[in-house]
Amino acid sequence: MVKAYGITPDGASLVRPDFVVAWRTQDANGDLSRVLDEVLSRV
Repeated sequence: MVKAYGITPDGASLVRPDFVVAWRTQDANGDLSRVLDEVLSRV
């Protein structure tokens, strides 16, 4: 899956239930939980 989304093993992606990628980062350095909260507030 990592290769399909173009992210590193430290990266992350947020996929909607209809399989559309709503957000992704190639390398999620730092506090991933904080970053995800921030992303969810925008999408």
